[in-house]
Amino acid sequence: MNTSTIPYHPLRKARLAMNRVTYARLDTEVAVLVEMIDEMKEEEVQEVIDVLLSRAVHSDKELWGKVTGGVLQGVKDPRLVRRVLHNKCEINFNMYQQQDVTVSDGLVKYMAALLRNNVMSSKIIHTCLITLLFGTSVDKSSTPTPLSIQLACSLLSLTADLLDPTRAHYYIRRLDQLQPHYTSPAIHYIQEIMSLHENNWVPFPSRALGYNVLRQTGYEV
Repeated sequence: MNTSTIPYHPLRKARLAMNRVTYARLDTEVAVLVEMIDEMKEEEVQEVIDVLLSRAVHSDKELWGKVTGGVLQGVKDPRLVRRVLHNKCEINFNMYQQQDVTVSDGLVKYMAALLRNNVMSSKIIHTCLITLLFGTSVDKSSTPTPLSIQLACSLLSLTADLLDPTRAHYYIRRLDQLQPHYTSPAIHYIQEIMSLHENNWVPFPSRALGYNVLRQTGYEV
């Protein structure tokens, strides 16, 4: 993910504002980012989104989801920022989904936070789930990698209650069809997401393992 040194003063100021972001300083630093982005050309906005995406992937996704939502609410041209953000998320998802579990898991959780903060369209979430569960083409004879299964289950656990129920059920049927192809840990994630689906996507507070833990801390391949 591109986090190269930013050469221009407005971009440096935006980066410093991101360094200071906390829940307590959220509104203050979002206001600085909004002011800076409103003065930027599109290529500079892309640089800022690159840095923001890197911070979000490697730290508190919910915090950065709120930062992103606040920026979109405040900037003069939210369509530009939203378009750049969506493009960057899709590019990085396609680049890292089978290469780096830390980045791909972090990106999935950030995208879920964006959906919950009304920043990201559910269409992109559906595109990611189709890619993870079916590959680049909807070919039911293909078998996703265990990492794809884990990422799909993680994304579903975080977003399924916000998706169209028919589409969510479609992904559940696909996972059910795939179960015989896997052993632990992939089969564990499938079984957990099936249980979550049966419970109307309400997490089980009494469970020590599974998605109550996975949704907070991630998982190992």
